[in-house]
Amino acid sequence: MKLSKYNFHYKLNENTEETLIYNSRTNALALIENDNFKYLSGESDNIVVEDKELRKNLLHGGFLLDSNVNELDLIKIKMLKARFNNDSLGLTIAPTLACNFKCIYCYEKENLNSSYMTEEVIQAMLEFIKKRIEIISNLGITWYGGEPLLALDTIEYLSKEIIKMCEENNVHYNAGIITNGYSFTKEVAQKLKDLKVEHAQITLDGTEEIHNKRRPLVNGRETFDTIIQNINDTADIMKISVRVNTDKSNIDKLDALLDTLISYNLHKRVHVYLGFVDSINECYADDKCLSREGFSKLNYSAEKKLVEKGFVQSSEYKYPRLYANYCGADNDGAFVVGPKGYIYKCYNEIGDRDAVVDSILDTDEEFNLALYNKYMLHMPVDDEVCSECKLLPICMGGCPYHKISKNDKKCSEYKYSLEEYLKDTAKYIIKKRESEINEAAATKS
Repeated sequence: MKLSKYNFHYKLNENTEETLIYNSRTNALALIENDNFKYLSGESDNIVVEDKELRKNLLHGGFLLDSNVNELDLIKIKMLKARFNNDSLGLTIAPTLACNFKCIYCYEKENLNSSYMTEEVIQAMLEFIKKRIEIISNLGITWYGGEPLLALDTIEYLSKEIIKMCEENNVHYNAGIITNGYSFTKEVAQKLKDLKVEHAQITLDGTEEIHNKRRPLVNGRETFDTIIQNINDTADIMKISVRVNTDKSNIDKLDALLDTLISYNLHKRVHVYLGFVDSINECYADDKCLSREGFSKLNYSAEKKLVEKGFVQSSEYKYPRLYANYCGADNDGAFVVGPKGYIYKCYNEIGDRDAVVDSILDTDEEFNLALYNKYMLHMPVDDEVCSECKLLPICMGGCPYHKISKNDKKCSEYKYSLEEYLKDTAKYIIKKRESEINEAAATKS
């Protein structure tokens, strides 16, 4: 047996008789007695563990493995299986690129063609799905823009037709929407809910003053009050995530925003998280953006603060998740479709004619098939740096758009904060188990 190259170990506290161990390939976390940790602290490729139960557990967690196993090959096989699995279809559909906002960091430039889907494109969209509906088991749609609610009629028509197709073919359907929230009234939310839209992402960029400067209407009017009232009116209709786009100009306003949400009792009704603002083009200056490391550390502190303030989070702790592919961009079953019927691999590229890889329309236009091939051949397991990184299984090379279009790496936040997150997880589990033991003892007595 040999050691996994993806093992991590930490002291949970100074006086503990156990060591916290984690394997990023299997996502296993465990406490091991210090006397037994000797099996994981060496360099040997010929490890012998006499204790059968201990050996079984270390093998099961992936901390030890057979000497002839190549872990990088295991990751590559998992990645390729997921990338070319035709069981699921994921579509990000922008029925329009028009928007009623003029955000300071938006990649959608003022002169971008703000077209809406024509009847021809709408029918082509349905035909695109129809051709695939019989071979898939799952269909997921994210309504996107522009501001998708400016084309609510198109969303309604397409949703009804797509849901009908899914029901006739026994395909599981799920949908969400990314909206600026300004038109997301109670009536609109209920209509979307009836169309099986289960989740909405809405952005608030800080307190009223900060948000209104960063996310005004195109005519300059303020938007904060309307959005927060809409969130308050719709939080009980569907799941809402409030994204706070965070950079150097608003990081000191997070507390004030959270207090505002609490005043509406939204801390018990919505999920809040920080969004990393990236300088992907000339629309926003690099000097305003946080570094990945800076954002990761801020995000860790913010998540603890959210729990302390009683916000509804998915858990009291954040734990890494395994990835087969980083996102839909390097997955053969995921596409972004714009209002002209153009197909892209990443939503960052929507509206960029040079990044169009295909069309849902029958056309003789030329497309950037070379770009499509780059996404499909995005192989972090073959990258000189990523292939040696112990975080590869929970990062999978980071954002493929950044790698392919910007020639840089957008590494996982766990590169900077894994130890803190794992220790928090372990402490939470220990505390929970101790509580359960005490409750059981109290019941018996």
